[in-house]
Amino acid sequence: MKRLVTLSITVLIALTGCGTVAVNTPNDNSISSNGNKTSYATNDPLITNSPGNCLVYFTGNAAKNRPNNQVNNNIAQETGKNSTIVTGPSQSATGPGGSNYTYSSVMSETIGSGINKFIIFEPSPKASETLPVLVFLHGFSPNPNPSLNCDIVNHLVKKGYIVIWPYYENLYTTVENYDSNAGNAIKSALDYIKANSYTHAQPKYDANENMDFGILGHSAGGTTTANIASRYTTWNLPKPKAIITMNAGKDHNGGSGGVPYRDYSQIPSDTYMLALVSSDDINVEADPSTYIWNHSTQIPSSIRNWILIKSDNNGSPDSNDIVAIHNDVNNQVLDAIDYYGAWKWVTALFNYAFFGTDGDYCLGNTDNQRYMGLWSDGQAVNEPVISETPVWP
Repeated sequence: MKRLVTLSITVLIALTGCGTVAVNTPNDNSISSNGNKTSYATNDPLITNSPGNCLVYFTGNAAKNRPNNQVNNNIAQETGKNSTIVTGPSQSATGPGGSNYTYSSVMSETIGSGINKFIIFEPSPKASETLPVLVFLHGFSPNPNPSLNCDIVNHLVKKGYIVIWPYYENLYTTVENYDSNAGNAIKSALDYIKANSYTHAQPKYDANENMDFGILGHSAGGTTTANIASRYTTWNLPKPKAIITMNAGKDHNGGSGGVPYRDYSQIPSDTYMLALVSSDDINVEADPSTYIWNHSTQIPSSIRNWILIKSDNNGSPDSNDIVAIHNDVNNQVLDAIDYYGAWKWVTALFNYAFFGTDGDYCLGNTDNQRYMGLWSDGQAVNEPVISETPVWP
């Protein structure tokens, strides 16, 4: 059962305790996480009812991450598990999913309005060196909320990336225009970054003057990721060197309509690619991820993997179980699926595409790619299924 808890906390300046610094711009947004909760400070009336409120979300089996977890104080009421507390692994100190961050803080700037609105996240203070640029595309939402993606965005920024977060959707947007709206916003964001070198870190380019540029997206944003990768020239975007679809979705009602499929044979054949799917995802069917995969076979298996993330019920009490649901890769619950899964694979794939490092953490069905950490009782967390063809539970 999904649970949502919303807390309102007055934020006067910035969420500095979470490593996030707010930029004083109109409709400024700052997202942050302390490992137990996800929070989002904003003065955007579309997101909160009053300026400066902080929203805290818990979903899925998020009670395990709730401060002063009352569930753990009442183990005796649980059934099927003994009274020994068994917890999942915490974030590693090293590796692409680890806490060995290059930068300690994140700052953001929000530009535009409506479907043309976007947020630029980057290290704070401004990095003096050039940085690769990523785009994160959110899932279906008539009222997009950056807080739902905050943890993975903060992780990537502190690892040394600029992240563009386009809104691209509102109550009046048709799904047929998702990629066009996002593509236009991404182009505007890139132009804005390059025109404001005094306040923003600049994009990194390779020796052939190609920008180190990648795209990842969740749910409807996963399908839109593949759509933009297949049509990037439409908006005069850089060629994406790597893309990641996470629980790609097509229609939020499970129908046959929704986000249109594009010609995925047009995704460049040298694009590094991961498709992440979750074993207990009841929100989307296998069709979108499978369709994208089966129609992008021009990308060789050496740089493309399908990853089926598996749940693990070894936790005690039950609230400590690791559940591979639709939103878990989207960081609404911080656990092994983030630290040893999505965060590790995403960071490693972009590192591999841009720098030639960490390839064994993201491709090839290696031990490092499959390793998901250890439970507190020493048992290994269930490994994902790594495949060259679609695998669905």
